[in-house]
Amino acid sequence: MNKTVGFLIVCVLLAGCGNDNGLWTTKDSWYTGYPSDHPWLDEEQLEIQRECIMPVCDLRLDESITLLSNVQVLEIDLTQAQQLVGVPNLDPSKLPPSVKTESRSGKLKPYLVRAVVLWEGTGAFSAYWKDSSLWINHGCLGRRAAPMKRRPLVIFLEKKPTDVYNDVSMAE
Repeated sequence: MNKTVGFLIVCVLLAGCGNDNGLWTTKDSWYTGYPSDHPWLDEEQLEIQRECIMPVCDLRLDESITLLSNVQVLEIDLTQAQQLVGVPNLDPSKLPPSVKTESRSGKLKPYLVRAVVLWEGTGAFSAYWKDSSLWINHGCLGRRAAPMKRRPLVIFLEKKPTDVYNDVSMAE
């Protein structure tokens, strides 16, 4: 039920924000928009647990943007992930039970991924996996258009995505 409710909230936000209707004052080149080539609105997509989605800390922002200058996604090791998110002892025991099990079996690996935001302080990231594609959305609250900003993420996934879609949405 929780997954369905979360997905419906994202869909409602996207319904009013699917086109450029003044959400941003400047559009970043990392923005790709909603993955219209794929039928994402069905039960076959997998929502990535939020505990597996970690924004890069401000101190490592420039470094991570440079690492992603020519690629949408980059496989990194756990030490790099810890440094980029600013958590020196990234503790797998604090992840949900299903993530812990997968992490211990070596299925989940950290990836540095491109993402964009509008109002970061009033929003959150969500990510969805389908086939070999990753869709990242940042939904936020706001009353006026904002400049789009790059905000790389560390995401724990089973395998490297072949396509990455970046989207933003805003509710008032």
